[in-house]
Amino acid sequence: MIDLVRPIEAPDVAATAPARSRRGRRSLRPLCWFLASLLLGLSLTRLFHVTVIFGDSMWPQVSDGDLVLVSILAYRQGPIRAGDAVVLSHPEQPSMLVAKRVFGMPRDVIVFCRGNVSVGLAAPKSDCVSGVSDPLLSHVVAEEHYYLLGDNRDRSTDSRVWGDVHRRHIQGRIVFRLWPLTSFGPIA
Repeated sequence: MIDLVRPIEAPDVAATAPARSRRGRRSLRPLCWFLASLLLGLSLTRLFHVTVIFGDSMWPQVSDGDLVLVSILAYRQGPIRAGDAVVLSHPEQPSMLVAKRVFGMPRDVIVFCRGNVSVGLAAPKSDCVSGVSDPLLSHVVAEEHYYLLGDNRDRSTDSRVWGDVHRRHIQGRIVFRLWPLTSFGPIA
């Protein structure tokens, strides 16, 4: 006699599971996406913020009405560098943000001559020294301070008016222009 052995089939778990548990998992998906988006948004606000540029003191690099992305993390991880375009709280009106370029670093010598501004210890040109009506002026940037200028010097209120700006006023480095779309891209 031959014994027939029938294989035991595993029950279909998906078919026997109550429909309610599948619906419960599906209803949690939007909540999970919302929480993930919220966490991502909160972490990004610690790294970047978006600001609108007011005024033309940084023209042609950025103009009035441009929407820019500012890296807050840039100066927490690395040094401020000469030439960086930065956003800072206005030294005289701290609630107002302004954009300027880092021109002088701590302990740099800023030299003023015939309407020009330069950085360095080099001897000034002879025509600058001989000018009686425009005497040579120089200034040493204080420790933990920066000398900031607008790119559009004729229309900029900057360190020539405020003096040196303390590091704590600098909010971050402008890294990207978001608007207008015709100028969308990184900021040098």
